[in-house]
Amino acid sequence: MSDDRGLKGLLHEIIGHEGDRYLYIIGAFATFIFISNIFGIFFFLQPPTSNPNTTFALALTSFLYFNFQGIRKQGLLHYIKHFAGPIWWLAPLMFPIEIIGNLARVLSLGMRLFGNIFGEHAATGIFMGLVPFFVPWPMMGLGIFGAFLQTFVFILLTMVYISGAIAVEEH
Repeated sequence: MSDDRGLKGLLHEIIGHEGDRYLYIIGAFATFIFISNIFGIFFFLQPPTSNPNTTFALALTSFLYFNFQGIRKQGLLHYIKHFAGPIWWLAPLMFPIEIIGNLARVLSLGMRLFGNIFGEHAATGIFMGLVPFFVPWPMMGLGIFGAFLQTFVFILLTMVYISGAIAVEEH
């Protein structure tokens, strides 16, 4: 009996039996993002994920990866065809909407991670300046929770995007 808890179980739950194939990229995202987020606990360190360059690089990497996997699994023409929607006569309307929605994922992933980590680090820094001993401790606890949560959200969305990209629709 296999033990499907943790990241591997989540991959199987979202992507399916092919989930093991994506364990290393998702694990790399999770490790890098979590360690980067944890730097925010220490007031003298700036977390790399509070820099939009880092978060957008991660988001762009995720975007390129899940689109590459979709093209690799389905072929270029079939992958592009899934942007046209289920009904052929709606394709001129659906295609631009789907492409814009797909491109917006980079903005969504990057801004969500940047905004939450930057905001938490800025708030903790302000409280550290105002009341240096007592108030920052609960904020640091929230920072640890936020580090876990933002890591989880990023990898979960990446898994959902991979799952959608590799899904073969039957017509």
